[in-house]
Amino acid sequence: MLWVRSRKPKPSQMAKLLVDLKASHALQRIESDPDAAAEALLLVAKYLRAREELPDDLVDWFAGAIEASMAKRTKKEKEQALLHELGFRQLNRRKKDSWIRVGRRFEELLYEEELNQNQAASAIAVEFGIDESTAKRYWRDYRKAIVYEEDT
Repeated sequence: MLWVRSRKPKPSQMAKLLVDLKASHALQRIESDPDAAAEALLLVAKYLRAREELPDDLVDWFAGAIEASMAKRTKKEKEQALLHELGFRQLNRRKKDSWIRVGRRFEELLYEEELNQNQAASAIAVEFGIDESTAKRYWRDYRKAIVYEEDT
């Protein structure tokens, strides 16, 4: 009979999870912000030049882009796929709009055109090409940030 005593693993045996918050934030924004792909790629270059291990999410994104694009047949398909996979070329990228612009327009619709909040959100969704829920979220963000004269 063999007895195995459980023990705490040594630091060298423990799983490492490398996280870079800038990288994670950039990767989350890639679908809606064309500058986020460049930011993520510059972070990859920074880690490579410093001879440091890449954070896990950057490894997955970068390696996944290479693998997916190199599976294509022709050189042109590979080039297009790599740009797409890295986030430099999106097919249906949503416009990145300012919560300030949306908030100002929301304010106009509510107070000058006297629409209710749902009507204003619907109109803004069409006008800015965003979801109604996004329009309402931008309105909340705008209201939190703006100080009106009677509030001071």
